Amino acid sequence: MAFPPRVVIATKNANKIAEIRRICADWPVGWITHEDRPWHDVEETGATYLENALLKARSVASLLGEPALADDSGIEVDALGGAPGPRSARYAGPSATDDENLRALLGAVAGVPAGGRTARYRAVAALASPDGDHLWEEGICE
Repeated sequence: MAFPPRVVIATKNANKIAEIRRICADWPVGWITHEDRPWHDVEETGATYLENALLKARSVASLLGEPALADDSGIEVDALGGAPGPRSARYAGPSATDDENLRALLGAVAGVPAGGRTARYRAVAALASPDGDHLWEEGICE
């Protein structure tokens, strides 16, 4: 598959933009961000990481007429039935900070013995074209 000439990084998170640019530094594309061509936030209403990544990528690609790269990721704690999962960024509430989410997660597993605190970090990245075609990949770190 050939690289498109430009790709929108479909996030407003400056740290994530920097991370994607670092990871994809050898991609022969021009990067577009919300600072170059603003868009409204896309609500992550999907039940899975893939659904959320595709919601963002497809929405931004359709709006801007350029391929868009988006991701969704989270922590899955076995003792919590896989929670917080796709709701990791909102675990302690809709506008919670990373620190508040971490404190809520640690509180939720406080009574779980150390040997039962298994978890993984899961990330899904999706690249969508303006016509709705897409590619995606998943990575898991136990």
